Amino acid sequence: MKGTSILSTIIISSLVLALPLFADDIVTAGYDPADPDGEAVFGIGDHWFRKRPEPAPPPRDHHAMAPIYGTDKVLMFGGWDTGNYADTWVYDAGGNDWTKKETVLNPSGRIKHAVAPIWGTDRVLMFGGYDTTKRGDTWIYSHGSNAWTKHAPLNSPSPRDSHAMASVFGTDKVLLYGGSPGEVDTWVYDSSDAGWTELQPAGNPGVKYKHVMAEIDGTDQVLLFGGQVNGGETWVFDLSDNTWTEMEPEESPSARYYVAMAAVSGTDRVLLFGGRGQDFGDETWIYDAGDNTWEEVPDLSGPGDRRTHAMSRVYGEDKVVLFGGFDGDEKLDDTWIFSLESDEESEFFFSTDDLQSLAVCLTAILIIIIVVVLLILYFLMKHSREVMRDRDKPGGKKEGYKPFVIPCPKCKADIMVTSQKRPLKVRCPYCNTKGTLHDEFDKELKRDLVYAGSMMRIAL
Repeated sequence: MKGTSILSTIIISSLVLALPLFADDIVTAGYDPADPDGEAVFGIGDHWFRKRPEPAPPPRDHHAMAPIYGTDKVLMFGGWDTGNYADTWVYDAGGNDWTKKETVLNPSGRIKHAVAPIWGTDRVLMFGGYDTTKRGDTWIYSHGSNAWTKHAPLNSPSPRDSHAMASVFGTDKVLLYGGSPGEVDTWVYDSSDAGWTELQPAGNPGVKYKHVMAEIDGTDQVLLFGGQVNGGETWVFDLSDNTWTEMEPEESPSARYYVAMAAVSGTDRVLLFGGRGQDFGDETWIYDAGDNTWEEVPDLSGPGDRRTHAMSRVYGEDKVVLFGGFDGDEKLDDTWIFSLESDEESEFFFSTDDLQSLAVCLTAILIIIIVVVLLILYFLMKHSREVMRDRDKPGGKKEGYKPFVIPCPKCKADIMVTSQKRPLKVRCPYCNTKGTLHDEFDKELKRDLVYAGSMMRIAL
């Protein structure tokens, strides 16, 4: 029983130690959707869900993603691995599949560009970025016709990269702010006249690049966070008032850049994940525009540390899609979905790396089991030997053993034999005759004992 308990403990411990190998495939429940006041209550549980579509885009970072209005699809363009990508991909959140779009014309391969949807249409705006130089070109992707069109408005922002854009809810306008090198200008793109207009608000967030922006549903406001300069500030732009306002919430994410952010459809909340500050980040934060509060979402199985990734909302659902990024060692090609209501499901699929890890884990567990079994056998044998030795000690007891008497060969008095040890030194308590009692064959100590000479060999 003791050996079985040890074996069970070792096996359970081994399985627990093996869990980190598959941490990104393990799903636990735990989200309380809302309290009576409609405020999100985030408990420790899953909001992030690993998806494993096949095929998927190759690993990359510095790419850009945006939702396609009126669908559950998300557009992705560009990025970098061993070179600049110039490919167009569309992710279908409902079907969980990526489709590479072959277009007649497309923008040059680039990084650090920005994209944003044009509200009420199936079009996505792209501006700027870096290929071999900073770009200042304006492109529109039409999902219905699967075509990129280059626009040449009379007035547009200067060439730049590391800027940010966001659509303005309920309008056909897109807001742009900042960028490298050191831009502090605010621009709005109006789809109705296909033109850019520079706005002149009284104040602004100052120099911002490698920051992020996202629309706030139900308002004409846009949220800005992060950047390599003053990267812990939270700003909101109000289009109708043409004003930037620093919000200064009581708590907020630490200063960071190369972060990703996206609105959560149907709410006034905005999701933020990852980025780089003092180190690579794996934190998930939600900004509530109504309360001007940031709240960190505890999650035990999120995407993990990364920067230069991209995210996009899914229209009509409380979901956000994340793809790729850089974790400090390699470019990533994983697809994740954040769900506010936790009604998404992770897909359990073992890749080659997972199977190799599983094989190593099972081999280790098998070795541990063999070692434990051998140890149990060793201790059982050792215990058995100790029992045998104990049986042979004076006064030791064998199973079924009963004391008996033998006659003294000299005075014929009865001598009580209570020990099972053989050979056994005995002495007659009456005449002090000494002798040795031998048991040559009867291990159950019956009465047919064999003696040398008479019933005892007398040692005078």
